[in-house]
This record gives sequence, C-alpha cells and structure tokens, in this order.
Amino acid sequence: MGETLEENWVLSGSDDSSTEETEVNVSVEENRKEDSSDRKRRLEDVQVELKPKLKKKRGMRSISKEEDADLLSSTPGKIAESFWNFYTKAMKESLTKRERDVGLPPTAFIACRNEVGWKDCSIIVKAGLVNWKKRITEESLKPRSPRVLVVSGSANRALELIRELRSLECFIGKLFSRHIKLKIIADILNQNEGKAVPIGVGTPGRILKLLEFEHMNLDGTELLIVDMSRDLKGYNVVEQMDSRKDFCKLFSESFVQKIRLGSMKVAVYL
Repeated sequence: MGETLEENWVLSGSDDSSTEETEVNVSVEENRKEDSSDRKRRLEDVQVELKPKLKKKRGMRSISKEEDADLLSSTPGKIAESFWNFYTKAMKESLTKRERDVGLPPTAFIACRNEVGWKDCSIIVKAGLVNWKKRITEESLKPRSPRVLVVSGSANRALELIRELRSLECFIGKLFSRHIKLKIIADILNQNEGKAVPIGVGTPGRILKLLEFEHMNLDGTELLIVDMSRDLKGYNVVEQMDSRKDFCKLFSESFVQKIRLGSMKVAVYL
C-alpha cells in the first residue's frame, strides 16, 4: 500500500512537471506568434508609409455617366437629341419653349460606327471632313478661320486633345489662355495671310474673345468637335461652372445657326 502511494505520488509529481513544461512551451509559442504578428504589422505600416502617393494627371477624365449613353450612340438622331438636352438644361430659362422644341438637325451630327466611341480626336477629323488632307491645307483655308474647331472645358484637357491631333501632321492653334496672351494667339491667326491655323483647340471663354475682337471668324469652319468628356469631379464642358456660361453664349451666338443651315457639322467626343 505504501509503495502504491509512493508510486502514485511520483506519478502525480511527474504529471505536474510535464504540465508546467507544456504550459511554458505554449506560452513561448504564443509569444513567438505575437512577436511575429507584431513585426508583420509594423512592416505593413512601414510599407504603407513608404508607398508613393499617386498624383492626379492633368487633363485626366472620369468615366461617363448613364446620361452620356446616347452621346456614344451610332445613331445621329440620338446624339443630336442628347446633346441638345444637355445644352437646354444649361441654358435654363434663357430659351423659349419654341426654341427648345426646334432642336438641332440629326443630319448635322457625325456618329461613330460603333457605340464604343471614337478612339481619338484625329479620327473624328478624318470622318467629318471629305478629303480631309486637302481640307486642312493652308491653301484651302479662309483667313483667320480654322477648318476644324475643338471646344474643351479646360486648358489641360485641350493640351491632351492637341496630342491626339498631332498625327494629322498640321499646325494646331492653342486657343486658350494658359500662359498665352490674346495678342499672341491673334498674331498666330494672322500669319500667312490668316491661313496658318487649320485646326484650333480651345476653351469657350478664349474662343469667345477671339470672335468678339474679330481676331478669328467661323466663315470657313466646317467641323465643330465638342469635347463632352467629364473632368475628375464628374462635370462636362456644358456643366462646369468655369465654362458653362461661356459655352452656352458661344454655342447660341456662333454655332446654332450655322448647324441648322447645314454649313457646319458637329461631333461629340467622350
């Protein structure tokens, strides 16, 4: 009986010892896991801090909204109606009901063959002008009147469009105010007897001033490209606070009549 108690005592003692060792091992293992997770967490924090901040690229645009769908249509009628809706909404009460109902002729609008949209701005020029190479030569131009006029919401976006048009291999006039004085643009438009600028890309405000001071005219302008892509805030040229008023004035005073008479084609670019 004594031996049994002694054996039981020894066995019981050995169990306690192994339990303590097990607890110690588990504790060490847990500490290792905690240390490892802490190191991993610190490493992730460092990587986040070291990750370079992405800068917004000037001239970048946001994706189109649902209401832009018809502007990408391959049917000219849908494009004409959708664009007119944007314009009349921006004009608010400035148009009478009769003026709103008249709209623009679908035959004046150039549609892309598929509803993906134009690949770039230069393709619109090729599609919108018959014998486009001859039509943008200096000999065919009227004085101070670009054959193609591209209207954009900002100078940054205008620069992006100019890059797209360079493949046409002709002079492209910068008709915007970013570091370019009005007189400088006027001098360029007057070069070569006023036949130096076959394509002009600009903002509504600067184009308005050029027309008002008679530095430029639309007598020979056959193609109007309206850049309706949206900026990073989600607004297009007809909606932007900086360009809406000037665009509406420019479009109503200089473009609507020519479009209705059939002397000017229109293309919407997204």
